[in-house]
Amino acid sequence: MDKFSRRNFLKTSGAAALAATFGNWVAGNPAQAASMDGFFRNLDARPAAQMNLKVGFIMTQMAAQSDQGVVQGWNDWLARKNYKDQWQAPLQDGEGSPAKVAAMIEDAVAKKVDAIVL
Repeated sequence: MDKFSRRNFLKTSGAAALAATFGNWVAGNPAQAASMDGFFRNLDARPAAQMNLKVGFIMTQMAAQSDQGVVQGWNDWLARKNYKDQWQAPLQDGEGSPAKVAAMIEDAVAKKVDAIVL
């Protein structure tokens, strides 16, 4: 058994207080309880690389230097995570037209993509 010390007392009592608070928080709020239930179910979910996600990747104006940086970062991230071959994430250029971007968003929703990145 550990030596009784102020440090051990605080660690033990702090953990007990946290557990009691968390338990009351979840038990007293049905929405939080459902959220926590979903959290633990998601621990068994497949890795993102195996999900074969369809992503609508829509840029407002690819000619803009800032958008080019975002695209480069996106491609680097996909390659680094090894999602490039599994995820369908074609780039779409809105060419600076709000109407065109809106139409692309509507198309992505109609195609039931898993996520839309703007």
